[in-house]
Amino acid sequence: MELSRRGALGGLAAIGAVGAVGFMGASAVDDPATDEDETDAHYVEVDPETPFIARLVDDDGDRELFTAADLVHVQGVHPDDEEYLVFIELTETGRERFQDELAAAGAEADPDGFEIVMTLDGAVVREVSLDGPTVDALTDEEWEGVVTLPFVDEDLAEDVYEALAGM
Repeated sequence: MELSRRGALGGLAAIGAVGAVGFMGASAVDDPATDEDETDAHYVEVDPETPFIARLVDDDGDRELFTAADLVHVQGVHPDDEEYLVFIELTETGRERFQDELAAAGAEADPDGFEIVMTLDGAVVREVSLDGPTVDALTDEEWEGVVTLPFVDEDLAEDVYEALAGM
């Protein structure tokens, strides 16, 4: 299976700091292309031991949304305009945990003031402010747990991809 570009880019609308700065979701995972598409080589299982953590942060503190152990696949790095995309796919349990934590924190009812902070080996690699359309899409029961992480810095995108891929 390969994370489809159509699914990855069509999953969530561009969302304030989330879309403009770069955090979009994908709604589908497709079977891999049958030709020698170079993206096939970049679709791999995630190393669950990678020190990658996503936290939901607000004025009251933070809570863990998911770690590398909650991810099943990573695909990247794909140039797109002036960004470099890395796709991550949560396990079913990871997706449920992610959605449960958003609800438990109150982000569904009032997403403003919440952000998702992702770290790799303790260093922040993504910060995403949440808004209503983002939270609605992430908590939709049809969402399959695929997230697009755009980066302006190609080296940072490569570092995140390689770490999650266990390279």
